[in-house]
Amino acid sequence: MNASWAPAQTATVFGGTGFLGRRVVRRLREAGFAVRIAARHPERG
Repeated sequence: MNASWAPAQTATVFGGTGFLGRRVVRRLREAGFAVRIAARHPERG
């Protein structure tokens, strides 16, 4: 199967608006993941 036909993988990051979480989210997106972020303070995102 060609990679362009494969569905995007989704990752959920808890604490994705924090210091480390932001960096994890950025790396996942660069790797081609669709990212969902769970956070206590979504206004920080």
